[in-house]
Amino acid sequence: MMLNLVRYVRVLGNLVHAIQIKTKLCQLVEVMMERRDDLSFCQEMKFRNKMVEYLTDWVMGTSNQATDEDVKCLTR
Repeated sequence: MMLNLVRYVRVLGNLVHAIQIKTKLCQLVEVMMERRDDLSFCQEMKFRNKMVEYLTDWVMGTSNQATDEDVKCLTR
């Protein structure tokens, strides 16, 4: 269920509310992984790898967009 939620939030974009939602979701993932002994994981490593992939997409997406905007400003 968490992966589905992260997958949905991944496409929200970079508006203020979307960034707030992404921040809260990252905090939730952090707390969840701190308490993973209390949770039942069927395939924890697969879950962790997918989570890292999705969260990396968020970070790379924002850094790529910022770079594109910087290039536009320089070429004007």
